[in-house]
Amino acid sequence: MSHITFITDVRPGEPDILGVNNQGDLVVSDLDGNELFRIHAFEGWTHEKLEQLSREFGPFPDGADAHIGGCWVGSTEV
Repeated sequence: MSHITFITDVRPGEPDILGVNNQGDLVVSDLDGNELFRIHAFEGWTHEKLEQLSREFGPFPDGADAHIGGCWVGSTEV
């Protein structure tokens, strides 16, 4: 059983994925692309907020992907 691993932390030389997408909805879908749930961004997403959420929801025994503003930000398959 897996929780989502978010890849939104920024290391030197890497782009900030959340920079332009931090106000978009967080959409979690199964690996077939079927939406499981959606969470609206109230104050904008940060890596820390997403990490906290990953401990609060799941696990996803059949796998799941996460997108914010249409941009892939994490998965159980990472």
